[in-house]
Amino acid sequence: MLTARNWAKFGQFVLDKGSIKKTETVNLLKEDLLMQCFEPSATNNKYGLTWWLNGVDGPADTDIRQNGTPLKVYMAAGLGKQRLYVIPKYDLVVVRFAEPSSQGARFQNDDFMKPILEALVSEKP
Repeated sequence: MLTARNWAKFGQFVLDKGSIKKTETVNLLKEDLLMQCFEPSATNNKYGLTWWLNGVDGPADTDIRQNGTPLKVYMAAGLGKQRLYVIPKYDLVVVRFAEPSSQGARFQNDDFMKPILEALVSEKP
């Protein structure tokens, strides 16, 4: 069973473009191969290879915006509205774990991410 920590580590691996950074950087996956996951599919430009895409070619399922403009976000979605967000602009990985419930079904990506993004912007000089 994957934990939130496991998801976060995987998100960091994606953010680091297929590398693991410990005492030295180890490339486990070629960057161009990994980046193929984030190319919009021919049938749905909001979806790549197992990832939802936002800010790539217009607003996507995530509909995460910053100042009204779609923000480049890669999102993996799981059961019960579990989410893994990778936001390259901010070098950020966010994990949301949840139980499947009627309350969880009302979850909205943009509502969840808005205060996080606002805090990041307010921290910038």
